[in-house]
Amino acid sequence: MQPGDAAQPWVITVTLRVKPGCRDDLMRELLALRQLILQEGVCLGFDVLANAEEPNELLLYEVWPSREFVQEVQLKKAYYDPYFERIDPWLEGVRPIRHWQALVREA
Repeated sequence: MQPGDAAQPWVITVTLRVKPGCRDDLMRELLALRQLILQEGVCLGFDVLANAEEPNELLLYEVWPSREFVQEVQLKKAYYDPYFERIDPWLEGVRPIRHWQALVREA
């Protein structure tokens, strides 16, 4: 596969800054969403990482079949709005979302 190939996996990273005392609640919701997404069988990977120096800073690392799938299908699923409503009170600031094109990835 070449860069720009529609079949190239698409990676999304999301940085979450969790308010003090809210990490357990957030993790419960986040892990339930992750399980639901992975059970759908389309997501190629969904990792949740914590900053080693700031444990209330989390990084979501998601791998999807394509950018088009994320934009046209995944983000339109009905479970996202209620999920965001539940977690928003536990977060500080904005949630930077970055899109990455996979150039080399192990199978």
